[in-house]
Amino acid sequence: MKEGMIGLVLLLTGCGSFMTDPQRAKLNLEIQAIQRDYNVLSVTFTPEQRQKCARAKAVQDQSTIYEFYASLDERQQATVKSLLDRAYQIEQEWQRHSQIVQRDLATRHAARQRLAQDFSMPPSEP
Repeated sequence: MKEGMIGLVLLLTGCGSFMTDPQRAKLNLEIQAIQRDYNVLSVTFTPEQRQKCARAKAVQDQSTIYEFYASLDERQQATVKSLLDRAYQIEQEWQRHSQIVQRDLATRHAARQRLAQDFSMPPSEP
């Protein structure tokens, strides 16, 4: 009985990270890919577009961002839209991942407390 409980404790305390680390790594790789794709796109910017982009990054208000976006040609706008769609999907997945991790941590904490209570009970006599 104790061996089974110890095994459960080890499972609850150690194996969760094996599940989440690959997911985090995947999300980080996708974020890096979006950044690389944006860097490739930014090489195509005209000096005026670079200036508007720098201003949009500095000010970060909607009208300045739209002004920059409007200065892009159709191909550039399509690429930006694709990058934004990908970034939105990553953000959603990251939030889901964070919620799962928080829920798993709460479940583990509750299980540890239950196991600690079980271990603190005096052994029953045969």
